[in-house]
Amino acid sequence: MLIKYEKLKTQDYNTIINLIKKLYKEDGNTKISTRKIKQTFSILSKYPDKGKIIVIKSNNQIIGYSILINFYSNEYGGDILNIDELYIEKQFRNKKIGTKFINFLKTQKINGLQLEVNSKNKKALKLYKRLGFSENKNKNLYLELF
Repeated sequence: MLIKYEKLKTQDYNTIINLIKKLYKEDGNTKISTRKIKQTFSILSKYPDKGKIIVIKSNNQIIGYSILINFYSNEYGGDILNIDELYIEKQFRNKKIGTKFINFLKTQKINGLQLEVNSKNKKALKLYKRLGFSENKNKNLYLELF
């Protein structure tokens, strides 16, 4: 199975919107709106230094996506790539697609990768640990301001 990674194109917006909604439905912890998704598309298109959306394709069919956010970390001494979201369609899971994508990201000019995973998603947690991710010694806290 030939897998390709491409930057999000306007013609793929509707497909990716549907995949994002599938991710949030599976996750079950957070609600997402089309307005928020389109805002993310707009911001990342206008300010590519903030991050990008990668479309994952097999035989020119979209089978997944990832939202990647860039930031600099004093603590880790360089650029960190935050995998904000990674979703692979159910019928394409357990085929090493996620593993290959993470290995692809490891080849980028960055000091590290960061992600969060729903504690109920045991399969994803197992995959990330197998790929070398470990729990950060710091607790991640969030304050919603809107």
